[in-house]
Amino acid sequence: MTKEEIKKLNDYFNNIFIELEKNDFFLLDNFEAIAMFTQNYCNFSSELKLEEKNKTNNLTFEDVYLLAREIIEKIDKNYLQDYDNLIKSGELDFGFNNEYDDSHCTYLVEKKQKLIDINREFNYNDVVTLVHEFIHYTNVASSVSVNRYLLTEFLSIYFELYATNYLINVKKVPKDELNYNWRFNNIRNHGNQLLDFSIPFFIYNKIGDIDSKNLEIFEQNYFKTSKENYEKECLRLLKILNNIEKRYKISIKYEMNYDESELAYRQCELFNVNYRYILGGILAFYAFENCDMEKIIYLNNHINDYDFEKMSIVDVLNFIGIDINDLINNSNFEYITDIIRKWDKEVVK
Repeated sequence: MTKEEIKKLNDYFNNIFIELEKNDFFLLDNFEAIAMFTQNYCNFSSELKLEEKNKTNNLTFEDVYLLAREIIEKIDKNYLQDYDNLIKSGELDFGFNNEYDDSHCTYLVEKKQKLIDINREFNYNDVVTLVHEFIHYTNVASSVSVNRYLLTEFLSIYFELYATNYLINVKKVPKDELNYNWRFNNIRNHGNQLLDFSIPFFIYNKIGDIDSKNLEIFEQNYFKTSKENYEKECLRLLKILNNIEKRYKISIKYEMNYDESELAYRQCELFNVNYRYILGGILAFYAFENCDMEKIIYLNNHINDYDFEKMSIVDVLNFIGIDINDLINNSNFEYITDIIRKWDKEVVK
């Protein structure tokens, strides 16, 4: 790497880590454990070679809406009024022909309005996706608490698993019409992306600037890696962060101010979106097999309340029966591998 490239990457990291220290200390404090656990998950799920099925059918908008409504009623009848208001308010929109990059729930702060956009696949996955996004809808708020930020994907993926299980075992939907392995592979894809940049991220987090001296300190205290591989990761990361900056400049080209903190926020998503899907998926897989759904419903309904907001993430998860430190410990990785094997062979509850 040239001196200019090293300086540019360190400048990016400086702003990114200032942003993370303000808004995502959990990632910084637990990155080593997250990376190790992610590596184990990616290795195992790659070996399984989980098959994805994308069989289309003739489900109409009404079919999808009513099936999701039935599932949501089973989760909590109190959700039905908000769910039915999605149609009346126009807050639910189904996209066609890949109108949206993905399905998502958005909160418009100025209008205090929540929107759900579903990028239809024209199969039963649309039902599962609608349930997933509706759970986001139920817990999104104008101010984001730390625990809601960390656990929103966990809550949505948990009820996504519930919806999948319900369609197969209650509605008797043929398994080849539900792509239930997609989520396992999706978590692996997020994991692989996080691992692609784990060494430069780890070095900057633990040691400081990206340079050859700190690479030597890293190797002495953690593990060996080739200088070639290290530079390859750094250059790949630099290219991606630079492209994010270019897109950001294009998006504000008619504005006067260039906001470095806003750019850093967008660049942070490369790291924190990936790990929250990884953490959320793994917690959801475990909770679906081992935890009381009523407690998870209660958590979803009260995640933004002060009582939960002031609790540590460890205490919040203890409330629903998860010891996060035990779960992400390597010796207990069998919890997750057993669940994946079970779902790959047969979805049961």
